Amino acid sequence: VVWKVKMAARSKSKDDRSEIAKSAEYISFRSSVSLNRQSVRYIRRDYTWKYYDQGPKAVTSPFVFLPPVSGTADVWFRQLLPLSAQGYRCIAVEYPFLDNVDEFCEVLTRLLDTLNLKRVHLVGASLGAFLAQVYAEHTANNKRVASLVLVNGFTDTTVFRDVPSPIMLKCLPGFALRRMILENLPKGKVEKEIADSIDFLVERLDILTRRELLSRLILNVRPAYVQPHVVAEQDMKITIIDVNDECVLSNGVKNETYKYYPDARFASLKDGGNFPYLSRSDEVNIFLRIHANVFANTASAICADQVGTLSPPTVDSLAAAPSVDDQVVSPSSPPAAAAEPTARAEPLPEPVSQPSATPLRTEAMAKPVSASYSANAEDGLTSAIGDDDL
Repeated sequence: VVWKVKMAARSKSKDDRSEIAKSAEYISFRSSVSLNRQSVRYIRRDYTWKYYDQGPKAVTSPFVFLPPVSGTADVWFRQLLPLSAQGYRCIAVEYPFLDNVDEFCEVLTRLLDTLNLKRVHLVGASLGAFLAQVYAEHTANNKRVASLVLVNGFTDTTVFRDVPSPIMLKCLPGFALRRMILENLPKGKVEKEIADSIDFLVERLDILTRRELLSRLILNVRPAYVQPHVVAEQDMKITIIDVNDECVLSNGVKNETYKYYPDARFASLKDGGNFPYLSRSDEVNIFLRIHANVFANTASAICADQVGTLSPPTVDSLAAAPSVDDQVVSPSSPPAAAAEPTARAEPLPEPVSQPSATPLRTEAMAKPVSASYSANAEDGLTSAIGDDDL
């Protein structure tokens, strides 16, 4: 009896949660932001979405965040908290049980209708990035998607051809499905922030039920692909965020995405692993703000301070009006000279020393920092692909 009491006390005093789950930031998020549930009906079946909705409800064209295979809606908490505090409306969703991408598109449309969202800016990671492109293609006629932000995305599910077929997946137990995902994560030494992001996603993976995990894996491996010309014909703004260190996607898969969207903005991080929105959240948030500034003072504005009251454009107004890239990105921005760009972003924070690596993950590959975005003390964050793109 004494031994059992001691073991019970020891188990209560020991906190096995990941560093991110124990952080004050995550605890504050879970205590202040409620997890909502919304059921929608499609073909005599109810689908229950889980989502966080943070930010001013007056914004009808918010960021909608789609998680990866192993993630839940709260993996985006490092975007929801700071961006919503700056006036951006952010919605992070968690998928219901789905069997194919067409079903996903129909059910997501019903969720957006229920939430009275006219147009959305989709931000997806891995599987979420693929589904965001599929949804943009599916709603090409009514242009429900205003823009895309793709984080470690792909365009064709054949990149996972080594994964068992959907029929085989349905025969596997839950622990085998989890092992399939864990085997793709790096093992060995990586930087502390990257290791913490992996530990946090592994915890999210344990939360998912077998049915939820099976649904996501089926979406990830069932034959499907994106038709890039359908997405490109909508003339939407696309930002692609990739990392230069080790992640699940190969360089060939990344290059295929670049080839599909040659007019997209490319934001390249020196490192960040599979989950840069957790391990390099400050940089990702800067890219999201730059992406959102393009829509300032338009009908698709994401920030409450930038919501425009413009009527839908006509053919004559489109011919006479300047392009979106030429518009001022913030009503509070100081006037600039004619030869200088009007779009500005806040300068990058001062670099901090890298923490010591933990001996539990593989060594991250050291690669040079991409010149897609650069910073200096006077001009803040500018794009190497041209000032007009901002």
